[in-house]
Amino acid sequence: MNCFKIKNVTYLFIIISIALCSCGANHHLINNIIYKDADFNYEHLKNNGLIIGGFSSKLIDLKDEERMKYNSILSNTLLDELKDAQNIYIINTHQLIAEIGNGNYLEMMYNFDMEKTIDEEIVHLIKDAISNAKYMLFAYIRNENIFDNSCEEYIENSKGKKEIETEYQKTYLLNIEFVMYEIFQEKLVFSNVIHNVAKRTETRTTRTGLFELFIDNLIQNVFYGKPAEINREEVLMKISKQFAKDLNKM
Repeated sequence: MNCFKIKNVTYLFIIISIALCSCGANHHLINNIIYKDADFNYEHLKNNGLIIGGFSSKLIDLKDEERMKYNSILSNTLLDELKDAQNIYIINTHQLIAEIGNGNYLEMMYNFDMEKTIDEEIVHLIKDAISNAKYMLFAYIRNENIFDNSCEEYIENSKGKKEIETEYQKTYLLNIEFVMYEIFQEKLVFSNVIHNVAKRTETRTTRTGLFELFIDNLIQNVFYGKPAEINREEVLMKISKQFAKDLNKM
């Protein structure tokens, strides 16, 4: 019984140590406006409505459920961050699918994944189904890289016992091109590339014995996930917020 209590105290100390040492990712965003039509600005967008086509990529094999999850992140972020969003007629991806059908939507996105173009028949279908929204937005993932590094050292705790202190470092690079079309004239009006460099460092301490090391790592991963983890959703949200800021300034 006493042994069990000692182990519980040890695990509790490990969990508290992680909570104190963990911190969120730092995001550094770089903008590059590739093209802007002279007649396009935020007032035009606000007055003419927006259809959110959603996320696309040739690099990443987006599963249908992943695509829809990321599309929801983009839609919700724009609704939260755009000025006077309540006064903008915005068609989110679910509403677009309801108008043109899931098969047509997926065909459009698969084609955009490969060619970065919209099939003419789908364009006409959208124009017939949604007559009060003029602009259409796609978010094209151009590049993604993740780098994991770690270094460890043996330290001595207050009781003179050896422990392993590991510093985990993750760098997540994601590059997205936001492409805005004027759907009725079938022309590009805005293209903006946003590059996010997200970094996170986390230090975790474990005991040195093989069994103890396994148990400590297991408990830490269960309670706090993988060390220095940065998930794609977090990075997409940061980039989507930056894009909304860019639109607000136009």
